Amino acid sequence: MKKEKILFCRCTRLEKEALEKEAGKTQQKVSAYVRERLFYDPRIFNRKAQTQELKKSMDDLVYQVRKIGVNINQIARSNNTGFFNAKDLETLEKRVEELEEKINKAVQELEEEGR
Repeated sequence: MKKEKILFCRCTRLEKEALEKEAGKTQQKVSAYVRERLFYDPRIFNRKAQTQELKKSMDDLVYQVRKIGVNINQIARSNNTGFFNAKDLETLEKRVEELEEKINKAVQELEEEGR
C-alpha cells in the first residue's frame, strides 16, 4: 500500500537515537520500525480489549455502589420508623466488602497495565 501521508513527531535526541538503534537492529528504516511497533505489536492491539474489560469492571462497580445506596436508604427508613433490621446492616456490610474487593482488583489491574 502506498504511503502518502507524513506524520511528524517530536522527541528528544536520546529517544531518536534509541529508535534509530532499535530500527537498525531489525534492519529497517525508522518509519517502518515505528509503524510495525505501533500497528502490529499485540500489546497495542490488546488495548481495545483491555479498555472494554475496564469499562465493564467500572460499570459493575457503579452498579454495586447503587445497590449499597439502596441498602443505606432501607436501613435509614427502617431506623426512622423504629423497625430497624440488623439483617439489612449485615447485607450492607457484605456488599461494601464485595465492592472493596472489586475496587482493589481493578486498581491492581491498572497498576499492572501501567508497568
